[in-house]
Amino acid sequence: MSHRRVKLHESFGSRLRDAFDVLLYGPFAILRQIRIQLGLIGVMFGFGTIVFMHYQHLSPLAAFTGSVSTITTIGLYAPNITAMPPLEQVIMVVIFIVSVGLAASLVQSIVTTAVSREILREQLVVKRVSRLSGHVIVAGASRLAEHTTKWLVNIGVDHVVLTPNRELLRQLIHHGRLGVYGLPERAHEALRTAGVSRASVLVCVFEDDGDNLLFAMNARRLNPKLRILMSAHDKSVAQSAQTSDVDMTLPIMDIVSQVLAQASYSEEVVGVGFRKGVNGEYPVYSEFQVDSEGVALEELSKVIPIVMMMRGNQVLLNPPTSTVLRRGDTIYTYTENHSKIRDLRERLKRKAAKQFG
Repeated sequence: MSHRRVKLHESFGSRLRDAFDVLLYGPFAILRQIRIQLGLIGVMFGFGTIVFMHYQHLSPLAAFTGSVSTITTIGLYAPNITAMPPLEQVIMVVIFIVSVGLAASLVQSIVTTAVSREILREQLVVKRVSRLSGHVIVAGASRLAEHTTKWLVNIGVDHVVLTPNRELLRQLIHHGRLGVYGLPERAHEALRTAGVSRASVLVCVFEDDGDNLLFAMNARRLNPKLRILMSAHDKSVAQSAQTSDVDMTLPIMDIVSQVLAQASYSEEVVGVGFRKGVNGEYPVYSEFQVDSEGVALEELSKVIPIVMMMRGNQVLLNPPTSTVLRRGDTIYTYTENHSKIRDLRERLKRKAAKQFG
């Protein structure tokens, strides 16, 4: 699977699109954020306008001006209270009470939202995400999510971080990265915002295995062709997820504990495979330094599979069994059989001792 290696913010075309987003899309994005507050203010102003038109017999414009003046407590228009009908007096009392609290709060909310650079940045990021295709979505709020995105940056893969962590989201946007806000209980909506229908891979790395499964199941329904990777802390969850909608499940605790245990008695262990072998354990990569001359690779391959060797700066994958090893060569093995690792270590030591002992 290949991914585009062009970061959107690095090209001239992307910078030009970002500038147009600020000028054209930015105001509409802010209006969309405050549409409810604007609607409530409009209802209040409209109701006051109707009251003044009906009882004070004002023109629509004059009545609207009086309504705005009254609700905002400016006091530009003040009808004769003693001449008001009782019903109008009651209505005006209600308008006064509402305007003191709700109207002031709504106006403050509108102003705060309109001048908020953070909200504008988030909306502009959502717009940029809508232009992505074939990207990777990293869903999570843990350190694992942060480290995963760092690697994606290093290899130049377009990606979006989907997180319920507001602080992490602010940090991402501040550093020019793409991130969107989303809660696990609203996974369907959050995934749509992250462009899951156009994405190629979803990586779920929440601390809670249930959240990972929730995002994975919603993503599979939204994009059946999506490749889904998931971390898991519970071994049973990892096993069940592997047979459902998840393409690959990595039981983090299980893998790490096995590697640490193996490395504690075998210093040759340098890595681990992510798919279990026939014995139900994760195969490990082991590195061995050859300290003798003329060792036949065919002899060692009978003990354990040799998957790679290094000679100086030269790397040879799946070296032929006819290869004769030299002192200083490095060989790499891949097996889940720990006794074979021990046997190969002892055999190499005996050959070195016999030759230079």
